[in-house]
Amino acid sequence: MNSTELPMVNIPLASKAHKLAGQFAAEQISADKSKQVYLNTLSVYAVSRYLQRLQVETDLSQGDSWNAGMRLFFDVADLVLPGIGKLECRWVMPGETACALPPDVPEDLIGYLVVQFPKSLAQAQLLGFYPAVAGINPPEQIKLEELKSRDFFIDQITKLEAARIRRRESVIRAKRINLTNANNPASGQPKVEENNLSQWLKGIAEEGWQTFEEVFSPPVLSTAYAMREDTTKDSSAIVVALTPITEQKVRVWIQLRSCGEKLLLPKDLQLMIIDQSGEIFEQKSMEQDGNCLKAGGFSAQRGERFTVKVILGDNSFTEDFFLDLYS
Repeated sequence: MNSTELPMVNIPLASKAHKLAGQFAAEQISADKSKQVYLNTLSVYAVSRYLQRLQVETDLSQGDSWNAGMRLFFDVADLVLPGIGKLECRWVMPGETACALPPDVPEDLIGYLVVQFPKSLAQAQLLGFYPAVAGINPPEQIKLEELKSRDFFIDQITKLEAARIRRRESVIRAKRINLTNANNPASGQPKVEENNLSQWLKGIAEEGWQTFEEVFSPPVLSTAYAMREDTTKDSSAIVVALTPITEQKVRVWIQLRSCGEKLLLPKDLQLMIIDQSGEIFEQKSMEQDGNCLKAGGFSAQRGERFTVKVILGDNSFTEDFFLDLYS
């Protein structure tokens, strides 16, 4: 691809950007270093503004480029994407066909975004992206004709962001229930409080919900006492697993599990998932001896609600869930 054919995005540079660049440049001891720091600062600021348009989180304060000591001694123009890595924000001037690169490469480098400034410095033009290559020394410069398109860059960031969400925010919660004394609707018991799954992703769960390990790794008890516990206390649990797909959507899995390896779930047990319109979305039944009944694997969007209902004979147990629009 010829450099003149690269699609460009114009990013306005407000007075705030120039004020910051001027402050950082004034700290330097030579005119050449001041110019380098000034343009590096504008580059990082412009890329951060561009990523904000894409709703990608950035943190200017965590980069070496926002550290006075690092600016003084090194050619730094990095931008931190929390939980993902760093971008090097490099610049060229009109007429240049290549972009010089610093010799040092961060371990978590995603790649290089290259911008071009007009002489007025009123805006930055995003030229393209050059991905980091693991295991080799970086080139001393990038030819502009070698840059990947911004669509390629967006695709890379989207994949990294999705991986970050899956890695950091997957949640599994469990709640013990007593299937032989469930909340029969005819008993007049109050309705179970709704569970806000958006809050679960932030580490906040309603009373009664515990981590998977807390429910299925109970304290070691004497044999006699453990037998009494199995017959008199809640011996089953409902398990809800959440894996964010995007900021607006999660994947949900539902399970019923016995809380002991030697305990089996009743054969006439039923598990239902009911959508917000009241329709049965999925229904599972125990067809053979076992200690787990699975349902789910569906996606839910912010603003949606669903109910999990467990039926055993005349008794039923229900839990309502929703994804808060505004969390």
